[in-house]
Amino acid sequence: MRIAASLGASITDGGSNGVSITPGAPGGFTSVTTLYDQLGNALASMGGPNSIGLGGPFSGSGSGPAATYTYGPFNAFPPLMVDCFQFGSECGEVRTRVTFTASGGSDRFAFTGGADITAKEATPEPVPEPGTTAALVGVGLLGLASRKRKDS
Repeated sequence: MRIAASLGASITDGGSNGVSITPGAPGGFTSVTTLYDQLGNALASMGGPNSIGLGGPFSGSGSGPAATYTYGPFNAFPPLMVDCFQFGSECGEVRTRVTFTASGGSDRFAFTGGADITAKEATPEPVPEPGTTAALVGVGLLGLASRKRKDS
């Protein structure tokens, strides 16, 4: 399974007194995306190999009229590649948690983000066509017959 996640925000300092965002999710991130099995158990702990953490701390100065700041976008690169069966389970769902503390007054936070999940398909073993197999057997028999004639 391939998981790519992204997070961004528009932060408006409505009170002109400054604005800040402090990550509250494990690992010091604002957003953490984690893969779970079909029973709802995390396949790895937060911040582990099957988690994507996005977004760090941010602050904007409070001078003049209301100001809008861009937070991110933060993208997970490279995307997370997970083989669910290595954990003895099947993949269930992906959850994203956004956790932060904000300061300031009359401020607005508008988060956007997502996760792109692509199932990793198994690569089938190559199976020769019946015609190819028959041709290879035929060539082998011709080689044997030719060698037998030389030996006689």
